[in-house]
Amino acid sequence: MATTDLSQPIRDWYHTCIETYEKIGTEIDNLAPGQKYGESLFALQHVQHGNKHFRQWAEDMGVDPPVSGCRMSLDDQLSMTPPIHQNVVGLLEELNTSLLESAYWI
Repeated sequence: MATTDLSQPIRDWYHTCIETYEKIGTEIDNLAPGQKYGESLFALQHVQHGNKHFRQWAEDMGVDPPVSGCRMSLDDQLSMTPPIHQNVVGLLEELNTSLLESAYWI
């Protein structure tokens, strides 16, 4: 049975993606006043919308549960199913790569 590299927790990839979402939002916010309309405003709205839904998904899945909470984290829940854990990590990696690539076009 293949084992996943638990040194790359889902929680860490979640935080990496959040940082990328925030970086893109900051880059759009820092555009010159004349550039903040049209496509840039549209892009910012999509980034904010994606960030909101991504955070909701993470909350629903228990990706980053509160320390005092008794709910198991998604990493803990998937510790017995390494292939699924690997798939989730892979998807988060792909999301982060896509976000970084989209930032190039801003």
